[in-house]
Amino acid sequence: MLNPSVNMTSELTVEGSLESLVDALVDVLRKEVEVYGELRESVAQEHRVLLKPSLEAIHASNARKETCLLKTRLLEEVRAGITHRLCGQLGIGQEEITLTTLISHVSPRQRKRLAECQSALRSLVTEIAGMNGRNGLLIESSIQFSEGAMQFFANMISGGSTYAESGQLRTRGLNGRICSSRG
Repeated sequence: MLNPSVNMTSELTVEGSLESLVDALVDVLRKEVEVYGELRESVAQEHRVLLKPSLEAIHASNARKETCLLKTRLLEEVRAGITHRLCGQLGIGQEEITLTTLISHVSPRQRKRLAECQSALRSLVTEIAGMNGRNGLLIESSIQFSEGAMQFFANMISGGSTYAESGQLRTRGLNGRICSSRG
């Protein structure tokens, strides 16, 4: 179940010191870890829904994932604002800053907290990507099965002529008809 208590408010009102900005960034990253954990649970739930689908369950699953994605976008905006201010403090271009780069510029206490967040996020993102891949395979095979069944029924309904123009018996597409128009 999604955690409704994840606070999505902006942390951009913090003081401009490097330490306070890094602390604010750590808080946002921890919230992101929480939201990605919720997303992982949503993707796991989606897998169970795909194995035993119902329209209502699919809609509920999609709604849970959309909520998680909205939360991640909001947190990403907050993180981007803090990162922008950190870049100004450190004199690093925004395209150059990464958590690894930032870790080399902070105190040992903050370094540890950032490294923990980085590790947790990397692990969650990798796990979610793998789960999404497996769910995608389930969806693809379901689509292929459905297309095969549709083709089978189409062949049954419109078997076509059983004789070629030469008068020879046609061996391809010789599937008969479900109903006959003859009396």
